[in-house]
Amino acid sequence: MRVTLPERLSKLVNQKLDCGLYDTREAVIEAALLLLDERDKKLAALRNDIQEGLASGTGRIFDEGVVEDIIERGGQQANPRKKSWLMPQAIILSSAESDLTEIWAFIARNGPQNANRFGIAFTRSAKRVSLSTLN
Repeated sequence: MRVTLPERLSKLVNQKLDCGLYDTREAVIEAALLLLDERDKKLAALRNDIQEGLASGTGRIFDEGVVEDIIERGGQQANPRKKSWLMPQAIILSSAESDLTEIWAFIARNGPQNANRFGIAFTRSAKRVSLSTLN
């Protein structure tokens, strides 16, 4: 098979060769196609997970209360925490909340404090994602 690349992609292939990361143009193209295939598989799995989540039923507003509920259902009473911020509203589906409960319980086997740290970190990450969608 013979492929003609646009100039900007041809330059990129040559840059990879010049850096010594690859021995041949074919190796550069092979690596790129393998990464593309991996990305496509991840996107397909993500789309499938989204469809499963949407089909699982209604959701609720995702906030610190959800994390506290997960901690409680995981077998550890939530420590009262000051709610120092209001998270932009994000919806968490019941299936996702159930998954998070299982994850929390798994982590708690090595110590509830680790699971609580996970819950707090997850909430912070969800806040960042919610805020980034506002831009």
